[in-house]
Amino acid sequence: MLLNRVVTLLLALALLIVVGANAFRHITQSQYLEYDEFYSLERSHGFDKFNDWLSVYSLNEPTAKKPPLQYWLNAVAINLGMRDVTALRFWSWVFFLGLLLVTAVTSLYLKPDNPWVMPAAILLLASSTQLTALARSGLLDTGMGLLMMAGLLTFLYARHQPRIWLLCGVVLGLGALQKAPVALLFIAVLLLIFRVKGDTEIRWQQLRQNRYFNRGLWITLILFLAWPILQSFKYGGDYLNVAIKQQMLNRFSPLRPESEVRSGAFDWVGWLWADLHWFAIVAGCCTLAAVLLPRWRRQTDTFAYAALALLVIAAFTLASGKIYSRYLAVLTPLMVCVSVKVMADLIPWKPAVFLIGAVFFAIAFPDIDRIIDGEERGHNYFEVRDTVAYIDRFREDSDYVLINLGLLPPGAYGYFGESRAPFRAYDEMDEKRVAKYLDKLDLVARNLSLL
Repeated sequence: MLLNRVVTLLLALALLIVVGANAFRHITQSQYLEYDEFYSLERSHGFDKFNDWLSVYSLNEPTAKKPPLQYWLNAVAINLGMRDVTALRFWSWVFFLGLLLVTAVTSLYLKPDNPWVMPAAILLLASSTQLTALARSGLLDTGMGLLMMAGLLTFLYARHQPRIWLLCGVVLGLGALQKAPVALLFIAVLLLIFRVKGDTEIRWQQLRQNRYFNRGLWITLILFLAWPILQSFKYGGDYLNVAIKQQMLNRFSPLRPESEVRSGAFDWVGWLWADLHWFAIVAGCCTLAAVLLPRWRRQTDTFAYAALALLVIAAFTLASGKIYSRYLAVLTPLMVCVSVKVMADLIPWKPAVFLIGAVFFAIAFPDIDRIIDGEERGHNYFEVRDTVAYIDRFREDSDYVLINLGLLPPGAYGYFGESRAPFRAYDEMDEKRVAKYLDKLDLVARNLSLL
């Protein structure tokens, strides 16, 4: 058994290195950025541009849409001399490696008598075309997925090793600073599941008697509340209205006017198929089995991970706002862990789960390789930079800038543009929105003329 653990650990580490190196290919050379990556560049640059590291800036004004953690990391990397596009993608790649590692360790936690689940989990998660693309982007989702999975894992370990509550507190707090407090929500669900299952180690009254849990709880609360309190103090109640109501509650609330933009209720089915192909069917069946069949329903940890996966799917289905395929970063790792556990339980020969992972990875590899080698996605960095320079050449200081989304991403103007004045972006078809801003500017101009 010890030899198996050593062999599988070395294999898992080797796969982590190979997969990570493959995902890193061309990251420093690729000049094409997605629409939202320019927002990441703009927000990362805003700390220095406005000499304010305690606000996130977008469209040249403070924004409540996203918290600062990854933008801080990007800005630090740029200030240390890393090229901007490389710094933009570097942390997503690091988070991707961390997500692979945490998923492997979680799988071993769920199936401790079969160490082959570790390399299997790495291969199955690395089969995700969505996560591979996110690992090479400047978006926040791989970091959110990592901190969510790390929060759940440290929570499980802390039940038996109380000092880990301190680490759990840090991870949960950082998760809220990364993008959204998904990990905190999932921990609340876990507490409910364990309470219903009768797990005496997770009763709230008993946890509160543990000094390490109390310290971890304080760490979480401080990290979770510090940014919203600071922003509310600086900018008033509008911050909470945007950050909590618009970005979270309205997006996933099932009760909103039909006229508002929303995704299709079952778009996630197509996303999963495009992401994992045939393994999506296997993962779906394993997740349902872990919830419905007594063999796994009696195993609280496995049941909890499967229940969380179904909770995410329910949230995707009922969401009345616009959601995106990149949100799979919080679903795919959960389904991989559950699938590895169920398959390892069903197949007596322990290495079989690794071979299954290898087969699915081999099937997905052409698509993964195409993503890594694909240079023609998004907007060319240099062309966008030159377009912004052209706009600034003719822009007067008194001009109010309206960026046509068909021309360039608005984040690109915030990043490359010389002006520090707030501006707006519009869609060519959104005539009412454009007219609103033009009327507002006309009113301001008339008022100024009376002075």
